Amino acid sequence: MWPIIRPKLGENRSFQIEYVIIPGEVQVINVTAGWNAVSVYLNPRDASSQKYLKNKPYRTIFSVDRSGWDFSMKDGSIVNVTRFAAGEGYLIDSAGNFTMEIPGKPVDLPFRLDLHSGWNMIGLPVNKTVNLSSIIVNAEHKRYMYPEAVQKGLVSAFIWKYEDGGWTHLGENETLMPGRAYLVEAKSDAKMEFR
Repeated sequence: MWPIIRPKLGENRSFQIEYVIIPGEVQVINVTAGWNAVSVYLNPRDASSQKYLKNKPYRTIFSVDRSGWDFSMKDGSIVNVTRFAAGEGYLIDSAGNFTMEIPGKPVDLPFRLDLHSGWNMIGLPVNKTVNLSSIIVNAEHKRYMYPEAVQKGLVSAFIWKYEDGGWTHLGENETLMPGRAYLVEAKSDAKMEFR
């Protein structure tokens, strides 16, 4: 055991240490000219957004916080979005195409993503498609499957995606895709749980 419990003078002890190596991954995000709703599904090795955006033709990056939109501008006059995080969504306005390669490790499951009262920009914290009905909402000290949370009025029935220059809601049988950002509205603070 560590720390050593009740050591004695002259006593010899042997220890065995085991390491578990969790392989890293690289998430590739392709940004095109115009607006891009993207998300990160890894815990980035270096979470600094400016590391990945430096010398890229982006104009602005937005995220949603409790009081509205946070944003950072390339010219540096306003810098509020400083970090990338797993499960968070971002809206990038770009003057041209570019690619970001973000190395990191997969999140530990179950993963709980904070939802704040009002609009939230989220993404999947896993690199696989997820059916909306398999997401759990933790609210009011209870756990609900997403459709149940909708019936209780805890979250909006619609999750919105940015596509072809505008926001549209997901279809009834449409799944959430890794690397994309979505808007979801919550009645009060809650958590989305991914397993």
